Amino acid sequence: MPFIEQAFKWGMPIGRHLPQRFAPSALAGLLLACGALPHGAPAAPVERPVTELEQVLREAKARSGGVRHAFVAVSWSYRAGAPLSAPAALGADGGVIVGSVDGYLHALRPDGSFRWGYTLRGPLTGRAAVAPNGQVFAAADPNGLYALDPDGTLAWVSSVVGGITSAPILDREARVWVTTGQGTLLGFSSRGGIVGYARVGNERMLGPAALAGGGVAIASVNGPLKVAGNRAFSARMVAPAPVVELDSGPDALFVLGGEGLSRFDTPEGEERWSRGDVARIACSEPALVVVDERGLGWLSPRGELVAHVDVALGPHRPVACLPDGELLVADDAGNLVRLGPKGVKARAKLPEGRLLSLDPRSDGIIVAAYRDGRVLGLRLIDGAWPSKTSSIASVRRRPRRRRRALPWRSVATCSPRCGEKWLKFSISPRRSRGRPRTRAARPYPSCAK
Repeated sequence: MPFIEQAFKWGMPIGRHLPQRFAPSALAGLLLACGALPHGAPAAPVERPVTELEQVLREAKARSGGVRHAFVAVSWSYRAGAPLSAPAALGADGGVIVGSVDGYLHALRPDGSFRWGYTLRGPLTGRAAVAPNGQVFAAADPNGLYALDPDGTLAWVSSVVGGITSAPILDREARVWVTTGQGTLLGFSSRGGIVGYARVGNERMLGPAALAGGGVAIASVNGPLKVAGNRAFSARMVAPAPVVELDSGPDALFVLGGEGLSRFDTPEGEERWSRGDVARIACSEPALVVVDERGLGWLSPRGELVAHVDVALGPHRPVACLPDGELLVADDAGNLVRLGPKGVKARAKLPEGRLLSLDPRSDGIIVAAYRDGRVLGLRLIDGAWPSKTSSIASVRRRPRRRRRALPWRSVATCSPRCGEKWLKFSISPRRSRGRPRTRAARPYPSCAK
């Protein structure tokens, strides 16, 4: 092909006048124009070898279904010495209040250390309530309501006729409310005086639930609802019997009854909508999240299902609601799952044991209370693919022991050259990395000339 030979000859002057990086391109274009190279031939892909780390990550991601793994680090731990009788309560400063079955109330600092304790008449009835000023309200079986100051001293105690059947609840005015065994609702001020009263009946009651507009609401298992502590709320509400759960939202009251979940607007008291596929209320604020047969569902203010996540969740598994609308759930497999409306975001293995409550704090610590008396401060480290060692639930750094400085040792030695004794100062081999080191040497007084 004489024309191709001329093309190779023309490639030399092209390379002289053009920059060197354009010479191969110009020559390739000339060959394509002459038909020397096939038209439209794709370039062969360059295969990069997969590293061992990338292969491990691909296999782990395939096993997890694309869910980011994490592991739980135990920041601090506390043992109550006896099984816990109720879930933990959090204070405004991050402190933790727990009660054991022996009637002892434990107050912990934010770092998990012991702050103070107080002995009640009996085991704790429900979760304790902590006021914004640090005052603690605890109900003890059978009939004692205690108010403790932030330093653990007793402020007042009240004996309730008929016994206390619910955990103490604080409303917007810092009043504490409890239900009694006689079918009544009692409200106490911060100084111990009775400021509210309501009667529903001799049937078992649910609640109280604090309302955003003030006061609390209670419900009878037969359906009647009542509001106390709020004079603007005078409507009569009746939910389908039997009522099994009562919860309150920013501007609504949610009642789970025989026909499903019903929403009542506050303070009008009108029923807006009802759904029959709800088995449990997981969160009422900042988003309404319910539990159904398949998992968790996010509902709109109109009661429409806007998102759903399939997760194995038992009827008594604790659920923690986060401020951003996501949830922390302890599933049936013993994992701590963080999920949102778009699906599961992270999954980590929890320490073994029967979990009572999960309470997230603003500093990222998750307070987990166990039935056997353990209270753990957990931190969910997201985005880390677990290895055989990092998947352990308890990851704690052992504190380093400071070694005591060893004194100098005085050793009297004799010099073979002149027969004199010399006093050498050396240190322990441990401080000198195995080699005795001499600091100073001087003539021994008894041998000096």
